[in-house]
Formats: sequence, C-alpha cells, structure tokens
Amino acid sequence: MARGKQSECPLSSMFDVDENLSELARLQRQVQEHEALANEQIDRIKADLAVNTEPMLDTMKRLGAEIEEFLMLHKDEFEEDRTRELNFGRVGFRRATSIGVRTRINWGMVVESLKKRGLFGCVITKEAPDKTELAKLTDEELSMLGCIRRVKDKAWWETNVVKAAEEAVES
Repeated sequence: MARGKQSECPLSSMFDVDENLSELARLQRQVQEHEALANEQIDRIKADLAVNTEPMLDTMKRLGAEIEEFLMLHKDEFEEDRTRELNFGRVGFRRATSIGVRTRINWGMVVESLKKRGLFGCVITKEAPDKTELAKLTDEELSMLGCIRRVKDKAWWETNVVKAAEEAVES
C-alpha cells in the first residue's frame, strides 16, 4: 500500500455509514415528494394550456387548410414564380420528393434487393464495436486489437427508502 497523506474521512464506523444512508433515504423521499408536487402543478398547467389554446389551434389548422386549398385551386398561377410575397407572409409551392415502397413490398425486401444488385451505397450501415463481446476476449486478444481492460472496484450504495418512510411516519 502506498504511503502518503491520509485524507480525513468524516465517517469512522459502519454505524456512521448507516446514519448517512438513513439521511440519504430521508432526503430522497423528500425530493420525490417535491417532484410529485411539481409534476402535479405541471400537469395542471398543461391541462389549462390545452383548454385555453385548443380553439386557437383549431382555427389555425382551419386557416392553414383554407390557404392550402386556395393554392391548389390556383396552382397554375405559380408556374413562373413558385413563391408569392404577401403583406403577412409568403405562399407558394415547393417540390417535395419522397421514396416509398409498392404494395406487398417492405423496406427489408428493398434492402436485400439493393445488396443483391451491389448498391451498397444505398444501404445505411452503422458499425460499432460490441463491448459485451469484447469483454469475452482475453487481455492478449484485446491488446492485439488496441484495447485494454480496465478493472477497478467501484463503491456503491443504495438506500432503504421504505424503512426511512416508516421511521418518518413513526416520528
């Protein structure tokens, strides 16, 4: 064991550790209560927002549909200039292209067809090392791959929230 300046730990026994766990559990419970209250308030605010804005959103949807319908009826007026500037905004047409699959065909079948035809550039492949599988290799094999295995003891703790809650009720 390396010698050096020892840090002063405020805990000197398992009893002290247990006291800290008790305090942590109590604080976790209090935080959860505050979060629950906040979530209730947020839910009420969201409900009020939905009630207050629903008529406006419905009107906005209707107005947008009316504009789109008008534009579709007057599409021939947009052959030269695809966009028209108005006082309160712009309207027009954009070319939108999408690729879909025919009936009884799914994207998996398309991917297989692309591979068969050698069109690998049309297939997205995300490659990444599988760390679970890498962990099964020996240190020597990892080293040949340019990897290292790091092993360290990591301290952990968990609180007994139920017991802390019971004690909170008793006191």
